[in-house]
Amino acid sequence: MKLPRPHPGSSSGSCSASGSHAFTLLELLLVIAIIVLLAAAITPVFNSIGQARGVTEAAYQVVAAVDLARSEAVARQTYVWLGLQTNSDNDLRIGLVYSKDGSGTNTNTNNLQPIGKATLIQRTALVDPSIWGAGEVGTSLGTFSSFPASGGLTFTIGSSTFAGRTVTFTPLGEVMTNSAPSATNGFVPRIAIGLRQSRGTTEATGNDIAVVIDGSVGIPTMYRK
Repeated sequence: MKLPRPHPGSSSGSCSASGSHAFTLLELLLVIAIIVLLAAAITPVFNSIGQARGVTEAAYQVVAAVDLARSEAVARQTYVWLGLQTNSDNDLRIGLVYSKDGSGTNTNTNNLQPIGKATLIQRTALVDPSIWGAGEVGTSLGTFSSFPASGGLTFTIGSSTFAGRTVTFTPLGEVMTNSAPSATNGFVPRIAIGLRQSRGTTEATGNDIAVVIDGSVGIPTMYRK
């Protein structure tokens, strides 16, 4: 069988190189420069998202601790203290203890029983919500009392010491900042716990959250800055 003759100028078994194009060194460097610029622009966005998610998860854990404190106080008909403490690395620890004899004034160590273990929340610092100005979360919060910096109950759970930063839950589920309630103590209308993402001693602003406790019923609500 006679095969057809090839078209003049073509060669069998090979492709023409006229349609191929190779990247020059200049074009390759240009592409790399564009990728570097895009990465530099996108990295802060991802960092901000990561910080927001981190402090949000921490806020949910604080909310869960508040809910547990209120339910334990009502169920056991006793006083419960919620402690929040930051260490030197700005990691947050949460702990709960209750009064075994049901008294709010007997705060001796042998009368305080831990509720579970202390919880460690890394890279989350406590901040005073009163520093947030108008137009920020402070406007949404309205009137509130900041989580006390001192003057609360000191207690220990395992190796974690909670040194005087506490809120108190009564058998009625009400909340106050006085560590030793008496007949004349009333609940605090609103207590705000400020949370901020941190890395060591460096704090990342812009994604702060306040967990606000309604003192009359002990129910927490989250507000983002």
